[in-house]
Amino acid sequence: MSKVIFQEIFSPLGFTTTKPDTKKDVPGTQCRRWFARLTLVWLSTIFGASSAQAFVIDFAVLGDSPLFFTEPIDMKYATFAAVEGPGYTNPILEYLPATPHYPSSEICPLDEFNYCTGFMEVEFYKPVNSLSFWAYGLENEDYVDIYVYGQDGFIDLVSPLDLIPDTGSGPRELDPDAQFVDLSRYANVTRLFMEVGDLAGGVSFNLFAAEVPAPGTLAILSLGFAGLILARRSSQKANPAWQQAA
Repeated sequence: MSKVIFQEIFSPLGFTTTKPDTKKDVPGTQCRRWFARLTLVWLSTIFGASSAQAFVIDFAVLGDSPLFFTEPIDMKYATFAAVEGPGYTNPILEYLPATPHYPSSEICPLDEFNYCTGFMEVEFYKPVNSLSFWAYGLENEDYVDIYVYGQDGFIDLVSPLDLIPDTGSGPRELDPDAQFVDLSRYANVTRLFMEVGDLAGGVSFNLFAAEVPAPGTLAILSLGFAGLILARRSSQKANPAWQQAA
């Protein structure tokens, strides 16, 4: 039985060591064949979906000293850059290392007064899903507008009302002003634009987490369906009598 299933899964792709015996092509054998081929598609779906690559960008890798960036920071999966906005012409992105008082490593876009109230742009090298990150320093006077872009342009504007305070374990235990930004409802995000403003000290960011869909997923699924089509055609040629009876 296992030999039959093995042969029926891989024979449409050319992996077989025996010639088909059309005399034994009874309806029961055909059912087993179609079950095996559907199993191939199911396995392709499982392995294809599990091949997506998840990542977390933690700015702690930048070190233990404050840093200032006038050029985009390349963090492998995305670039982060301060963007010129109203009131200042020399945008700078500041890296804030962890300290005993603020135990989270963060980045923030500086304005002309060196407050974290500038604009910041995040560019992903590939479209991402399940995107989230943490925003720090969001008090009553702070705000951040997040413009979400995809492959086809602007998707949505996320306002402070969409930020989610953390009630469990997480950065909020380290910083009571930390809030979780959940953008998982948006698919294929390619760019974020942060517009920060406040009457206090500004907003900083850390722990960008997302998932890059594996490019091979569609190819694997296509291979499975192609196997079904080839198997169907070979069955029609090898067993026309069974086809007419069906």
